[in-house]
Amino acid sequence: MTRLILVRHGETDWNVQHKIQGSTDIPLNENGQMQAQRAAARIAQIPIHAIYASDYSRAARTAEIIHSQNPDVSLILDEDLRERGWGDLEGLQWQDIEREYPDEVKGIMSGSIDYAPPGGESKKVVLNRATRFLGRLIRKYPDGVIVVVTHGGVVGLILKDALGIDPGARTPFRVENCALHVIETTDGAFWYVQTLNDMGHLQVRDMPGCVCDCAESVAEDPSVAT
Repeated sequence: MTRLILVRHGETDWNVQHKIQGSTDIPLNENGQMQAQRAAARIAQIPIHAIYASDYSRAARTAEIIHSQNPDVSLILDEDLRERGWGDLEGLQWQDIEREYPDEVKGIMSGSIDYAPPGGESKKVVLNRATRFLGRLIRKYPDGVIVVVTHGGVVGLILKDALGIDPGARTPFRVENCALHVIETTDGAFWYVQTLNDMGHLQVRDMPGCVCDCAESVAEDPSVAT
């Protein structure tokens, strides 16, 4: 059985500012570095076989910190783990989108997996590349424990697919910075979800209440970060 430990990257300044990051390469802030260190200490207690990560710096740096506690395993960056591109909407807060791109609000709120913002990607595209990545991983590590460091939007889509939830539906769980989510499979056709949003290694007072990198989260609840 392949076991995956999914980790969202640590906090960035744009998370705190509730800005959509998408493909914009924003680094970890000081709190994000600390979150990654705590996740690394937690994961160091688990025998793992490899670490894979998005090549965007916020995820890659989180993975590097985790790798520092597991130096004997490989750290591999994979473009299929990149966050959903939000094109012209990146760097904006939800109120900016409502003011500057009112026609896009309906598309964002529609739940359609085919909707793509101007210059960005649809959920379908992101889910397809995430599924492609998972297929490669399962074939390579049929009995492995793999850490996968990626982004809130990607983690959310992977978990909804594993739970049999419509990828366009509102996400009924949180994907916090550096929380752990554990899923297992024998063939990729059916997933056992063992853990969702495990924050035992993080102190809640250090968390800004950030949920994920995608605009839908802000549309559902403007108090959360993007």
